[in-house]
Amino acid sequence: MISYPTSLPTDALMLVIDKLRGKDVPWNQVALAGWNLLGYALAQIPQETVQPILDEPAPETREEAAGYLEEHLKLEEGFIQTGLVTWIVVAKIVLRFILNVV
Repeated sequence: MISYPTSLPTDALMLVIDKLRGKDVPWNQVALAGWNLLGYALAQIPQETVQPILDEPAPETREEAAGYLEEHLKLEEGFIQTGLVTWIVVAKIVLRFILNVV
């Protein structure tokens, strides 16, 4: 089995944001990008904290989701500035995204 990335997959992040913004990206590339981003996000959530934060609301629209990802996972001067990221929200955004792409 192939492991998920151990560092934030910035290429995958940008593909997901591009697709959320309506750009034409092949669905198989976007699905793979979403899968990698989802795996990375889930790996950032300590197992003992998953249950209490499952009710954390996630953006509903594509535009809100893209905005959340851009705001919380900022790419500045080639470096990701994650700051305080609610990874469960990122995971929910990406999982919903994958289900709607395929």
